[in-house]
Amino acid sequence: MRSARAFIKSHVFLNVRDYLALRAQGQQALQNVLHPTRKSLVTDLRKKDARVPRNWVKQRGLNVLLVTCF
Repeated sequence: MRSARAFIKSHVFLNVRDYLALRAQGQQALQNVLHPTRKSLVTDLRKKDARVPRNWVKQRGLNVLLVTCF
C-alpha cells in the first residue's frame, strides 16, 4: 500500500476537481487532463479557481492526490 501511494504521489498529477468530473468517462478522459509535472499542476491550481477544499478531499479518501501549492 505504501509503495502504491508513493508511486501515485510521484507520477500522477491531476486536479481533484477534474478527476471528480471525468472519472465516470473512463481512463482515457483522465489521461487527457493529467499534468506532465507536479510544477505544472501547481501552476494551474494557482492560476484558476479550480481548488477543492482540503477537508472535503480527505473525507472522501482522495488525500493521495493532494499537493502543496505554497
